[in-house]
Amino acid sequence: MRNICLFVLSQLVFCISIQAQNSPPVLSNITALADTILHKLTVTYDVSDAENDSLEIFLNASTNGGLYFPYNTSNATGDVGFPVTPGTGKRIVWYYPDSLSLMLPSFIAKLAADDHASGISIQQIIEQIDSNRLKQNVQLLEGIRHRTTGATHLEAVRDSLLARFQQYDLETRIHQFPYNNYTGENIIGKKSSAVNDTRTYIVDGHYDTVDDSPGADDNASALAGILEIARVLAPLQLTSAVEFIGFDLEEQSLLGSEAFVPGGIQPDEKIAGVFNMDMIGYFSNQPFSQTLPQGFDIIFPDLYAELVANDFRANFIISTANTNSNSLLFLFDSMATQYVPDLLVGNISVPGNGTIIADSRRSDHAAFWDAGYKALHLSDGAETRNPYYHGPADTIGTLNFTFMHQITQAVAASLLHLSPPAHADIEIVQVTGDPASSITKIEMGDCNILLSPNPTSGSFKISAADCGTETMQVKLISVEGKTIWEGQLHAGKELEFTESILPGYYFVEARNSGKSYLEKIVVE
Repeated sequence: MRNICLFVLSQLVFCISIQAQNSPPVLSNITALADTILHKLTVTYDVSDAENDSLEIFLNASTNGGLYFPYNTSNATGDVGFPVTPGTGKRIVWYYPDSLSLMLPSFIAKLAADDHASGISIQQIIEQIDSNRLKQNVQLLEGIRHRTTGATHLEAVRDSLLARFQQYDLETRIHQFPYNNYTGENIIGKKSSAVNDTRTYIVDGHYDTVDDSPGADDNASALAGILEIARVLAPLQLTSAVEFIGFDLEEQSLLGSEAFVPGGIQPDEKIAGVFNMDMIGYFSNQPFSQTLPQGFDIIFPDLYAELVANDFRANFIISTANTNSNSLLFLFDSMATQYVPDLLVGNISVPGNGTIIADSRRSDHAAFWDAGYKALHLSDGAETRNPYYHGPADTIGTLNFTFMHQITQAVAASLLHLSPPAHADIEIVQVTGDPASSITKIEMGDCNILLSPNPTSGSFKISAADCGTETMQVKLISVEGKTIWEGQLHAGKELEFTESILPGYYFVEARNSGKSYLEKIVVE
């Protein structure tokens, strides 16, 4: 069940494959030195590549022990980016933000060298998705998961999600939010990127149920798929981060995602796309097993015609996007065509944020739509297909695991297209203070005042560079505006400050030719 207008996407589909004997680059002799006055990180390294390929070099920084590297390093210069040739004595300079200046004990740099090759294809990766594991996951999750009628199992499922994410070496966290006397918990596991932790793709599904349903299809089916995707992607070095989320209180007006979008997305984290799975397990090849909401034939005439031709069989996954998210709609359809050809996909695109078609907003993707993020909703159609929806008979015996397996593969293929594995060496190094960072420079038009070494409470020298024959009046001023020391600086001469002062912030003022320059310095 393909939308005929999607044929143009064939140009976007590719398979990441190359001869398996291609060796990844090798990084060595890495140093990372920080000048805490100039806020400058200097990284030196050697890199080799057996095939002498041109390399892409990535630099990232962390202040949380290396779990997450969120800083924008796009202003780094030197042997960084593409192309970089293999060799020794490579050097990168990055002027980091002020917020990192006092973080040296936890300041960590990550260097990655990627030769843009791969020894494994998307097809090989998604073939690792296992129907038996999907079934085991549903067995683990099935049962009433409601805050009042199923609180014990709800808590057990939370613990299981968290434990499984930790088993896969994901960065785990719990996003909490209040609802009356209850504390909702969104369970999150993040697969960090080898090269770009600021760009993140999300795969999500809710883990709660209504008060009397074991929720096998709604929504243990999706969570089972999410866990299996996390397992298969865990060993890979992905080029973007992938976040796996189990949302709480979806059945209570989508409260989990409504709280997460404004309050749970990390600073500096760019959400590039969301795959929201909500009920992916019910399938029927019987004619007229798929019903439709009133007016569907008028709003979506092309898809309705396909359903008529298919005798209204409930044997396809419904993929829904808003206008802003159509690229994900097209991509998922293309990935299914390319890698899971037996999976039928019914595509729906709604205008704006879907507000004129209320049924298009009935799951956790809606909060992302409203915030301007691209999000795709994948579902078997709920009550339009599954007669056990929101009832006590929504059990594992009603699910089709071949169907679930196909959908899970198509989602995984979509993620791998968006975030292909890097063929890279990734090294993490502790940043240290640079003992050779010896100069603070004050720019004065065509000449400079140099403080050397960087100021300490003991002494430092003041000199001038490229200033001709001019004489400058130099002052050291406290933050309260008190002049602590002053002197005349002649071109080609040095002044030495030897007074004992307390560590802290000060100002150096220099005057020449009627002009005045002021620079804040740190005395350590």
